[in-house]
Amino acid sequence: MRSRKPTLEDVAAIAGVSQATISRLLNGHTEVCTPETAQRIYDAIATLGYVPPVKRTRPGRGKPSLAETSNTGSENENDGGTTEFRTEETTSLITRK
Repeated sequence: MRSRKPTLEDVAAIAGVSQATISRLLNGHTEVCTPETAQRIYDAIATLGYVPPVKRTRPGRGKPSLAETSNTGSENENDGGTTEFRTEETTSLITRK
């Protein structure tokens, strides 16, 4: 049986925060939580291997979403790689342990 992809709800449950807090943090609003909470969120993302869904924008409808700007990195949980989440305002690197 194939396991399902981790969801924002899964990340929120592990990090102990709301889905809205995670979404805002990943979209560059670092003021929504303390650095310690942000680290808990990044750790939960790395642990689960969560990848934000790709959101499409129609031409002329504003800046691209987080997933459109960049979502690179290794998909192998055991290789110690990093995953980069980038917006115009900030770049967050998640290092897998």
